[in-house]
Order: sequence, then structure tokens, then C-alpha cells
Amino acid sequence: PKPTEPKPTEPKPTEPKPTEPKPAPKPIEPAELVKLTAALKLGRAALSERNLDITAEQLAIAEPLARSGEPQKAFIRLKAMHEFLTQFMRLTNEAIDNYESGAEILIGTSTIVVVVETSPQDLTFKVAGSMKTYLRNQLSTGLALGIADTNFEEFALKSTLKAAYVITQKTLRDFEVTKAREFWKMGPESIELFDGYISDDYEFAPE
Repeated sequence: PKPTEPKPTEPKPTEPKPTEPKPAPKPIEPAELVKLTAALKLGRAALSERNLDITAEQLAIAEPLARSGEPQKAFIRLKAMHEFLTQFMRLTNEAIDNYESGAEILIGTSTIVVVVETSPQDLTFKVAGSMKTYLRNQLSTGLALGIADTNFEEFALKSTLKAAYVITQKTLRDFEVTKAREFWKMGPESIELFDGYISDDYEFAPE
């Protein structure tokens, strides 16, 4: 009889190594919590004044401190609003840079303002026979949203950016909160982020 060839042995499947659980984050110390609260409050105030660089600096201070729990969630919400507002301001400045004298901006459903002049710092326009000038980082809500409606048409997050611009203002009236929520719901972000940001006061209980 012919010798039978040995059957090739199949390699044994390697069992996956058990993954070690990540160590729990170090609790936030009371002194760190004080520093974190101050950074988040200052960052939010700077955001309302459109001082985005200061907000970024305070977020950098807060990030390593906001390790867990509600402080971490509040940090994430402030960082998200900072990113949205940064995009809004970038697109707004690009639009203003491209405006020529005579360009029209529709505010709301019927008010049209006519661009007179632009500079690296401000925007001058005519509305109802009167001339007005706004610094680029201090536009009125109506004008800012008008620029967004006129020039952000191709941007997928337009409604989210509009909501972020309104909700991060220094003073908010009830109808503005309602309008901002309507804008936000038209976008892809969770309403929990929006409502959480509104209620954030950065007064955290010690862990």
C-alpha cells in the first residue's frame, strides 16, 4: 500500500488577549475644581464677547482638569459652542471680505440692507436711509443671521451655527432662546447639548 501523506495541521486560532479595563480617572481635587470653575466661567464670558482666543486659552486650562462627571460634560458643551462660533465667525468674515459696495443682505423676511463699505475691522451699510457701522465681532443678531442666511447656503451646519451665535450672546431674551432652539433642532446635534449649555453655571459639587 502507498504511504498516506500526513494531513496538514490547521493552525490553532489564537484567543484574543483580554483587554485590561482603563483605570478610572483621578478624582478632581477641590483646588482643581476651583481652577476649573474659574476657567469655564471666564471662557464662557469671553465667548459672549466674541473673544474667541481667550475662550480657547481657558479651554486649554480646563481640559486636563475636567476629567470626569458633570465637569467633563460642561467642558465638552463649552468647547462645542466655541467651535461652532469659531466657524460662524470665519464664514461671516469670508462673506464680508467678498462684499462690494452695493451688495444686499436680507434680514428676516423683508428688511434689506445695502453694503456701503467694508474694512478688516468693520462693516458699514445703509438701511432705511440711515448709515450704520458695526465691528465685525460685534454685529447685531439680526445682521449676523442675515449674513448667514445670505451667504451660508452651501454649509451643512448653517442652522447649528446660527443657533450657537444666538445662544452664546451676553444677554438673551426668551424669544431668542426659542428661536435658537428652533435653529438647533434643524441641525444634526443633540438637543441635550443645547439645553445643557443653557443651564450650565459651572458650580460643581466636590467629587
